[in-house]
Amino acid sequence: MMYFGFIGSTFGIYSDLSIRSNRCLGQIRYQMSMLHSEQHVALIREALKPLRKSIPKNKSIRTWSYVQFATVENGLPKVRTIVFRGFLNPRSSNTKSGSDSDSSAVNDNENLADGLVFCTDTRSRKVAALADNNKAEVAWYLPTTRDQFRISGDVSLIGGSGDVFNTVPERFKYRIQELMNERIGLWKRMNPPARAQFYWPGNPGEVLHPAWPGELSEKIAATAGDKDSDSDENPTIPDSFLLLILWPTSIDWLNLKTNHRFIDSQRVNP
Repeated sequence: MMYFGFIGSTFGIYSDLSIRSNRCLGQIRYQMSMLHSEQHVALIREALKPLRKSIPKNKSIRTWSYVQFATVENGLPKVRTIVFRGFLNPRSSNTKSGSDSDSSAVNDNENLADGLVFCTDTRSRKVAALADNNKAEVAWYLPTTRDQFRISGDVSLIGGSGDVFNTVPERFKYRIQELMNERIGLWKRMNPPARAQFYWPGNPGEVLHPAWPGELSEKIAATAGDKDSDSDENPTIPDSFLLLILWPTSIDWLNLKTNHRFIDSQRVNP
């Protein structure tokens, strides 16, 4: 009797798990059908509001804009720290406002696009990884407000000739030139040391190149240009410099002061 009771109990557990699994699959299918729809875009913009509110309260901390950026490379997770450069605003991107340390200025204009802006080097391994799988996730902790954000989404890379991997969402495909202007605007806001890395010889992560001139090379600094004197509307930008845009598909926000957690604005267990 105890044996049959055990079987019945076990069957009940598996039955419950099966029901939960089917519910999860149903939710995933629904979410996939919603992806990049107007309704989904509105949902993501609403879910981004806590991040927009949290950023200004953390700017007194020098590293507030450093985020952990994860990709999949040959089936394995890879993560690195990169610098958040701002929210995408194609209509007013090619400007010279802001310094490199504060180039990620947040504009609360509701008409802003939902893309998060970063930059990367064509020679980096994450570009090769994104060519195979353009899914990525950002983990971002803002200590002043004790907010943790996990933002997953699709990545687009914009170079001097446009959309590198043809992954820009449909609603922005007719605005490729504006995204290219965003790339120019970001380059103009960066200071010479930040620009210099895109002129370094060799590929990132490889054995040190024999022509390596040193981190403080005057040659590299001169090649990178003087930010303060760069008034050219179309500056010379190395092909290695790419605009990286993360288009969020899901936002997981946890506030560690209150243990309140929201996934895409839906309150969930912490």
